[in-house]
Order: sequence, then C-alpha cells, then structure tokens
Amino acid sequence: MLNLCRVSLCCFLLVLFHVRWGYCGEKEDERSANTEFIRYNECTVERWGKDPEETGIDNTENMKMTVADLVKAHCDDNLADCSLSSSSEFTMDDVVLSADSPLYFNGDVKMSFYVNIEGKSLTGDDDDTEYALPQETLSIICEEGKDALTNATNGGFRVDFVGDKRVGPPLDGTLNKIMIPLSLCLVILLAVIAVVMNHYHQKEDKEHLPTGSQGDDVVMTAVKPKDKEGAGSGASKQNPTA
Repeated sequence: MLNLCRVSLCCFLLVLFHVRWGYCGEKEDERSANTEFIRYNECTVERWGKDPEETGIDNTENMKMTVADLVKAHCDDNLADCSLSSSSEFTMDDVVLSADSPLYFNGDVKMSFYVNIEGKSLTGDDDDTEYALPQETLSIICEEGKDALTNATNGGFRVDFVGDKRVGPPLDGTLNKIMIPLSLCLVILLAVIAVVMNHYHQKEDKEHLPTGSQGDDVVMTAVKPKDKEGAGSGASKQNPTA
C-alpha cells in the first residue's frame, strides 16, 4: 500500500513538472516571438552607457520609461490591439530587455525588448499571469514614438530603425546622383581607350612583319623544268660540227 502511494505521488509530481515546464516554455516562446528592437543611429555601447552621474541621464532607464509611457498611452485608446479588456498601468519594469542589449550593430546601438502585460487578459480575468504585448502593436508604438525615444537619450541619438523598417530620414542620394553618371562616363572612356590601344597594337604588329608578309597575298608560280632530251637536241642544233 505504501509503495502504491509512493508511485502515485511520483507520477503526480512528474505530471505537474511537465505541465509547469511546458507552460513556462510556451510563455518564453511567446515573449521571444513578441520581442522587438530599435536601433539608435551612429552610437556606440560606450557612449550609450556613459556614466549617468556625468550626463545626468541613464539612457537605458530613460528608454524603458519612455516605452512604458508610449505603451500606456496607446493601449488606453486601443485596448484590443494590446490584448487588454481595460486600462492598465505600465512601468519601466514591464519593459524587459534581452540579455545582449545594448548591442553594437552596424554602427548603431541595438536595443531588443518585449513588454509584459500583468494580470489582464481579453477574458477580463485578473490574475498573476504575465502576457507579452503583441509585436505588431509594439512596432507601431515605437514607430509613432520615435521622436520621444530619440529625445530620451543624453546624446539625442536618433532612432533610425524599428525592427527591419527604417523610420529615420531617408538616405542622402546626392552622392549617388554624382557618382552614377561619373561611373558611366569612366566606363565609356575606358572602352574607347581599349579600342584605340588595340588598333594601335595591330598596326604596330603589321609594320614589324618581314617584307612580303605584311598581309599581302604571295602568288607562287610553278616553273616547269626543261626536258633533258630536248635540252640535248637544242645543244646539237647549236653545234652541228660537233
């Protein structure tokens, strides 16, 4: 009987462990799937993390507070977009950065994060469960609030990308307008030089050929040898006394 109870207890704990582990795995997948990133233009990790006592601003904390304020303002007016049934408060603690943020990426600082939604769901049930704000909604919020996210930094580092979408000023095409025609002219010039040089070398090669071999056709005339007998008869005719 005791062994049966132990086996039953072990089975119960094993099932509970799998359920709990599976739930945590699903929540982690949800958070990863709803992670977004923004990129601050022409910034380094050193400049981003410059001593707040010196600058008076902690870039990471300011960014997180700004994101929280933007999320609250958006979600208050768009509950369904945020998977909420009623208004909810958001703090900087709800903005969870990835382990590698800030990350230097292609000359920018990349900040990856997701936003927790605690205790609220579309069903209206309040509990301690944490949900992640949908990535699509987070992207829209960051795009609309890019100026606020820029102003939140001590160096005024500009937000140029939200995810893979460029939200900063378009790239200056002035240089392309100059370089493309210049490149075409250079290609044409090189082609002309190549043709001229090829013609010059062909002419030079002809001038150095031996006489009679400069491209003229040489006509070979076959000479028929004289018949020996005929040659002897001729000789007798010339010397009859012999």
